[in-house]
Formats: sequence, structure tokens, C-alpha cells
Amino acid sequence: MAKRGNPTPQKPQVADAAAFRRLLHSQGPVSKGLNAHRERLAPTAVVEVVAQLFATPVYASAFATNPFPTRFEAIKPRRALAPASPQLDLIWNAAVLGRYAARLAAYVTLRDAFYDCISGAAYDTAHELLAKIESEFGVSIWLAFSRLLLIQQSRGLAAQKRYLQEIVERPTVNPFFAYLAFYFSFGLEDNVSVTELNRELDQLSDAGAPEGVVGYFRYHASPLGLSAVGNPYNCITLEENSPIIDRFETYCEMSQLIADDPLVVSLLENRSVESAITP
Repeated sequence: MAKRGNPTPQKPQVADAAAFRRLLHSQGPVSKGLNAHRERLAPTAVVEVVAQLFATPVYASAFATNPFPTRFEAIKPRRALAPASPQLDLIWNAAVLGRYAARLAAYVTLRDAFYDCISGAAYDTAHELLAKIESEFGVSIWLAFSRLLLIQQSRGLAAQKRYLQEIVERPTVNPFFAYLAFYFSFGLEDNVSVTELNRELDQLSDAGAPEGVVGYFRYHASPLGLSAVGNPYNCITLEENSPIIDRFETYCEMSQLIADDPLVVSLLENRSVESAITP
């Protein structure tokens, strides 16, 4: 009879910045160490460890790659970090976003003013606000989609498609981002229903795309995409290498879906998430 193998012993957690720093450098590049050992960071220590290490550029760039890119070509989805646990992933992302809390607060003020202008058909001011957001916070999926929406409403379909072409025909634009923009643009057309858009998105599943990626596309491209997300934690993880604006928007929207999750309730009760997003 074959002997049953012993279970792999669980590696001990670390709870201080110095110990976690050593783990980050144990695999060579910091990004590789982060992928291999983030799961060993104690959830109760995440906020403090991220705050301490973020002061050093090499760690800040590993935790948030190119947070405010200036060109759409720089939006290049990379392999997401290996998931640790829903609890750690949630606090980790909150802690990283918390390092940008002041800038995100300024962004939210401009973003909300933009939404007010869209609702009130103040299109000239809305264009000016998007230009200001781009100047201060760089480009993002949110910026591209907001501009597509604004152009569609203020200048019509032909102008919206011209702007889409400006994005997707850039020689080095990432295909993942280009496809997202294409599906969102398609969904803006007056004669395209949500059913038709979903039929197009179904082709991703038919082509063998992972369920998590399909859900991510539905979330970004469809007006009803938020309700189609099966695993909110997966969307948060997939956004970890995106611009900070997109990480923030996705984190906030996914939080709506997991607000009743016992995990989130417990985190809010002990103020873990609240403390993480306070710089």
C-alpha cells in the first residue's frame, strides 16, 4: 500500500516590514518575491507594512506599477499577483489605494463634477473636466470610456468611432485594452441592445477565455455588467496592475457587491478596511 504523503506544512506568517522585505528579495526581482510571498503577510499587518515600504520607490513601483500613465500605450495588463486569500487581497488593495488617498479625493471631486455635467448636458464643461483629469491623473480605462461616452452624447456616433480608432490603432496599444474599448464603444451605439452586447461578449467564452476574464469584460463594457460579476474579488485582483484610477473605481464598485459578505462585515467591524484607506 502506498504511503500517504505528509501535508505540506503551512509557512509562518510575517507581521513586520523588515521580515516582509527579506521575503520580497528572496526570489530575485521584487515583483517575483511579491507574487510568491504576499500570502505570508499577516492581514493585521498589511496596512502598516505597506505604509512603511511604500516610502521606498522600488517597493512602491512593485505595489503600484505606473499608477498614473500618460499614454494609452502604457496601459498594459500584466499577470495578476497570485491570490492569497479574500481577506488579505481586500486589505492589500485598500492599503495600496490608501497611499494615494489625497489624489483620489481630488479625482473624485472632478469625476463627480463631470458626471453632473453629463447629466445636465453641459458638454463643453464636461470636455474641459476630462482634460483636467487627464492632465492631473493621466490616462485610464475610466478616462477612455468616459470620453467615448461624452463624445457619443455631444458629437454623435461618427465622432465617437473616430476617437475609438485613435485609441485602438496606436501601434503599441495593448490588445486587451483595445478590445475593452471596442466592446464599450459598441455598447454605446443607439441601436445596440444589452442583449446584443452580451451576445458579442459571449464570444469570449466561446473562444475559451477564462470565466474571470469574461466577467471582467462584462463589468467594464456592459451597462448591466456589475450585476453579471460572479466573483468580485477576482475583478479586484485582475485590476491590480491597472492605473490607480481604475483600481480605485473597480475596488469601490466591487465593494458594493460584497458589502454583505461576512468577511467584509468583520473587516468593517474591526476597522481594517477603513484604516487602510486613510493615509
